[in-house]
Amino acid sequence: MSQILYKQIQEFYDASSSLWEQIWGEHMHHGYYGVDGKQVKERRQAQIDLIEELLKWADVHSAKNILDVGCGIGGSSLYLAEKFGANATGITLSPVQAARAMERSLAMNLSQKARFM
Repeated sequence: MSQILYKQIQEFYDASSSLWEQIWGEHMHHGYYGVDGKQVKERRQAQIDLIEELLKWADVHSAKNILDVGCGIGGSSLYLAEKFGANATGITLSPVQAARAMERSLAMNLSQKARFM
């Protein structure tokens, strides 16, 4: 990736991360609303359901180490670290997001299990 593009992406996420957190919450991804997409549920539950559906699809029942590339503020990394008792490493281009993810890991008592960079 060119240094200019890298810097532009970093600056975008540094500047807008708090807005994305307000919109998406700790999981910066869409949710799962059933096969037909019509189940009514809270956004956060739908996001967790998407993670669970992906784990089921991939036949993942346990994990010791998790690598989350494009981790945002660490929502999915921390969810999986807690679920599996695993170590999680999250990678983001944004130092602002990495710092927020570390704050969240401290608040969840997962700082010994998670690191973000």
